[in-house]
Amino acid sequence: MDISPPKVMPPELDRITRLVPKFNATGWRVTDIPSGLYRDLYWRFREDYTIHDLAVPEGNTGGVVQGTAGAAPALVIAGTGFGDAFFERAHTSPEIIALMEGFAGCRLRPTWWYGPRVYRSGAVLAEHIDRLETHLVNATLNIDCDLAEPWPIFLKTEKGYVSADLQPGQMLLYEGVRFPHSRPHPLKGKHYAGMFLHYEPIEKTQEHEEYLRHVKEMA
Repeated sequence: MDISPPKVMPPELDRITRLVPKFNATGWRVTDIPSGLYRDLYWRFREDYTIHDLAVPEGNTGGVVQGTAGAAPALVIAGTGFGDAFFERAHTSPEIIALMEGFAGCRLRPTWWYGPRVYRSGAVLAEHIDRLETHLVNATLNIDCDLAEPWPIFLKTEKGYVSADLQPGQMLLYEGVRFPHSRPHPLKGKHYAGMFLHYEPIEKTQEHEEYLRHVKEMA
């Protein structure tokens, strides 16, 4: 597999990644989804996807999710504007919040969740950063996959690119504005079902306030 890094971020967004507050020394960590919660998420996904056929082509992703022309590169489990509302329990789970707060070193407020998104054969995730104000501490969960070869996520850290190959039942905790991230290699296999959880600090430091002022000036 070619493991060359994705494209370089535009200069202004690259500057944002340097200004955003840092919460964790390394900025990323792979850990297990709490077992009971993962069991519930997995079986609900399998029910939605294989029994009730609730996966529908995803709408506009701003070019972040790309794939083979003429075929939707990703599906989303229908139910609400986000996906199946059953999965919101992961976002507000005390076990997940404890993991996220332990990673970030501060109290967090849930801001946004999405999924499961079902990436299909040929899909790529273009390099991007997450929402500047509300997606500062994040998690991406591997709910289920059927792959012919690994499909790692790449993070552009201060020390260079690193990658994580999540297995079903694992989650990546990461700082989604600090680190541009992508899955630059086309998915080989049938599918990868991921879910996304986003948080922001409850108490804002002076550094955080200055960062938010800069973001407003960019608007």
